[in-house]
Amino acid sequence: YSGRSWDSHPIRWDMAPFNGDWPSSIFLSQDPVAADSVAFDFMDNEWDASPSNINGYPQKSGADDYLHEASLIHNPPSGANYDPNHDGGLTKSLGVHEHWNNATDKQYSRNLDPVNGTGIELVTEPSVVGDVCRDGVVDFKDFAVFAAAWGSQPNDDNWNVACDVSTPSDGIIDELDLAVICDDWLNVLVTCLVQPGAMLQEVYSASGIFFEGPTWDPASNKLFFSRRTGIYQILRLDSPGTVTVWMNNSPQTNGTFLSLDGRLLTADENPRQISSHRIDPGGPGDSQILADSSDGFSKKPNDLCQLANGNIYFTTPDWGADPGSQGVYLLEPDGTVTLVKNGLYQPNGVIASLDGTKLYVAESSSSFNPSREQWWVFNIKTDGTLDAGSVFFKPTSPPNPGNVPDGMTIDELGNLYFSGLGGIWIVSPQGELLEFISVPQSVSNVTFGGPNGRTLYITCQDKVYSLDMCVRGGRPYQIPIPSHFATNPIPYDGQAGISITPVLSWTADPDATSHDVYFGTSNPPPFIHNQLDTIYEPGTMDYSTTYYWRIDEVGAYGTITGVVWRFSTMLSPPPPL
Repeated sequence: YSGRSWDSHPIRWDMAPFNGDWPSSIFLSQDPVAADSVAFDFMDNEWDASPSNINGYPQKSGADDYLHEASLIHNPPSGANYDPNHDGGLTKSLGVHEHWNNATDKQYSRNLDPVNGTGIELVTEPSVVGDVCRDGVVDFKDFAVFAAAWGSQPNDDNWNVACDVSTPSDGIIDELDLAVICDDWLNVLVTCLVQPGAMLQEVYSASGIFFEGPTWDPASNKLFFSRRTGIYQILRLDSPGTVTVWMNNSPQTNGTFLSLDGRLLTADENPRQISSHRIDPGGPGDSQILADSSDGFSKKPNDLCQLANGNIYFTTPDWGADPGSQGVYLLEPDGTVTLVKNGLYQPNGVIASLDGTKLYVAESSSSFNPSREQWWVFNIKTDGTLDAGSVFFKPTSPPNPGNVPDGMTIDELGNLYFSGLGGIWIVSPQGELLEFISVPQSVSNVTFGGPNGRTLYITCQDKVYSLDMCVRGGRPYQIPIPSHFATNPIPYDGQAGISITPVLSWTADPDATSHDVYFGTSNPPPFIHNQLDTIYEPGTMDYSTTYYWRIDEVGAYGTITGVVWRFSTMLSPPPPL
């Protein structure tokens, strides 16, 4: 829309491309003089001899071409058409005049006048400096684009202004830009914690049931979590919406944690104990009680974690009781139990830093002292005891103060994920709030999982959610990779924006003799065929569609069922202009 004068009625242009259903139609100029000499002049003075009319207002035909020619005045036939002074003289372009319908379908990327100066190119800027592909992630695709532009300068065929990221921009793609992109690549996980566009996915729901204690088992590629209402159980998530009762009538298990040797550690309330279970397909095996109330703790164990040296820390809150009777305990590998911290109001979730030097503890304080809803950090001494500690993080205006600080986890960068007070609070090791994930239910706990470690699982009142992440979960020790599984899927699990003609690949188990391929738009995906190669080409797929695939490894050991991976294809491109 535009008007012929300051007080004219705005009218819509009737010629292409202004008459289409574009998100926006914008004139961009480098300075007010250029705006006056091009945009305003063309609107008011350069009318056709016999313009068409709409509601009595004349319409300029060929306006889009006219504006383009104005910016390229040094090329014919522009010199015959652009006369802002109305004196028959030829006027050079002042530098840059571009017309975009929107940032994606920009028509003119470089309208420069080499005679009057270097000009300016108007470009869409990526949110991450090194993201020259504009897909929200800095990865090898960006390096490929950067390599193609290496050594280029403006007006070179391979020049790409998005690669000129040094500060200040110097008009050449060289080592200064490479340093910026490399640094951005190394730090992109800090700026991209949640996968761009990812949303909470409900993976399980049961009305009126409270869920807690999520733990991912990499050996079975399954999520285990505790049911805390009615019949106490430990459930295993087999697929979205489907669970198996892995332990029925559990000892009121609350928190769980994967041990150094791949067993499930549990904090049990009745009887009050810390237990360890072998994770067998049919249920717990070789169950052991590592500590119980006879070891000096009188309150109910709530949550726990284990360090690389084998030490286990667990909390024992008592809702509404005096804080002196509650505490944080250390359970050493030889069975020794020591109270290492008391005085907290309902100590709850607990996790250690990646290097095992700090312990983070949630102070729930739900009924005794609500002002103490916060998270603490303690330095771990060489003997496993704790220093006096300090408040590490306390939100100023939580959206749901009734949902007290609860369970927590940590990612590979050392960032903490605190559940409670309305969602998940992602906090840096320095105590800086990086991101808040709002959750519609009261949150109880959180853990990382998924076959690539980049899925965040959140237990809540009634529901369990998953969320695709850019970062992997972090542990103070390395969990062994299960044998005989296909790994390292390409595209990676949860990746978005994939070409509609992809090539799928994976890393095979060294002992596999062939591979059963499953692929489709449903989960679980249907069987396609058995093959020898580790590459599968599904053909042309649909735009904006989620696809699921699975690789079962076949060998002398039989058939090992793989995990289901998923990816989504790119958005449909806009129609041609």
